[in-house]
Amino acid sequence: MQHRTRTGGANDPSGRRYGGRVEKLILPRARGFSRIEGSKHPAINFIVGETRQKFQDNLEQHLRSKARSSGVAIKSVLIRNIATPDAISSVVRDREVSVQNARKFEQQIEQARSLAELTRQEMLAQQNQEKVAAETRRIQAVIRAEQDLAVQVTAANRELEVARLENQAAAAQAEAILAKAQADRDVIALNNQAQAQVIASQVRAFKTGINLARYAFYQKLGPRIGTLIGSDTPDSFGGLFQPYWSKEAKP
Repeated sequence: MQHRTRTGGANDPSGRRYGGRVEKLILPRARGFSRIEGSKHPAINFIVGETRQKFQDNLEQHLRSKARSSGVAIKSVLIRNIATPDAISSVVRDREVSVQNARKFEQQIEQARSLAELTRQEMLAQQNQEKVAAETRRIQAVIRAEQDLAVQVTAANRELEVARLENQAAAAQAEAILAKAQADRDVIALNNQAQAQVIASQVRAFKTGINLARYAFYQKLGPRIGTLIGSDTPDSFGGLFQPYWSKEAKP
């Protein structure tokens, strides 16, 4: 313990210079405080640990407050050279070893936890990357499928439009053919009607059909006959033309 008197003199840690004052004033108060406060804790707590340091701080504060009125200023108080039985010392040593081992194991456990957490985070990151990659592949597949579908739909619509136009063209062509056939039929009918009217007019002009036939026969045959020799009897070659003779020309 180190202290200082009001005159300014300081003693050495052993207290030789002011030994009487230390023995009469400081030591009795230190022993009394130690008995009272020491009884509150097991002896092992004063050998190591936070209890020893706390007890030392409280003792220093107690002595300072008590010695100030006597003109002594306590500079510091240090508890050292504590002699303990071997049984207690071995227990303390074992306890310290156990505490050190426990701390080491706790550090190892904490390191293992940190490593496990790091591994878990890395796995989560990898899983997230794989999820993102899978989602990207899925989106790309959907986009490709939609594009392919759009192309197929466009091609199908184009083919449908071509088929519709071809059907329209075929229908128009069929209508044109029908119209042409109708027109041809009408033309033929008109021609037939006109020819029939011409023939009817010729029949009316020649009064009988045989006269018209005779006229037509003469027109076709006459220019081709150069010379005709034969009789006009009914059973001869000339008899073939008797139905076409006029009444005046018949014998």
